[in-house]
Amino acid sequence: MRSTAIAVSLLTVIIVGLALPSQLAAQTWSAEQQEVWQVYEEYWAAWLEKDGAAVSEFFHNDYSWWWAEDVLPFGKSLILEYGDAGLRDSNQTVIVDARPVAILVHGDVALVHYGARGFTKDADGNVDAWVERGSMTLVKEDGRWLFLGGAGMPLHYAPMKY
Repeated sequence: MRSTAIAVSLLTVIIVGLALPSQLAAQTWSAEQQEVWQVYEEYWAAWLEKDGAAVSEFFHNDYSWWWAEDVLPFGKSLILEYGDAGLRDSNQTVIVDARPVAILVHGDVALVHYGARGFTKDADGNVDAWVERGSMTLVKEDGRWLFLGGAGMPLHYAPMKY
């Protein structure tokens, strides 16, 4: 009887623990926060279309990003260099699911903490699953939100064979 109670308690903790992230993702965002997150949705749409010119338009000229695996941050010049050719030659991202965790807006500055996951297929048909988290600062210039900089890190990259 006691082991059943422990098992039920453990099961309750597991269920509640699994439910919490979905409750956080189900937040209600203000119109201002939704406007900022719309930039992410448009960015990912341009990325999936492999439209380098459109992708580069989301970045401020002073953009700086620090990926956890890199020794130094990179700027907009790398985004421009990568451009259309780099997107065309890269693996094909077939699915992206990005979700905000927090969106803080103060005037013309916004801070977004987010999580993203997706699947990328290479030329041989191999699929890699990836999960990452990041924080990005955006600034509003001439009525448009632009990525100014931030940092992120991969949480999981796993090759998958189909």
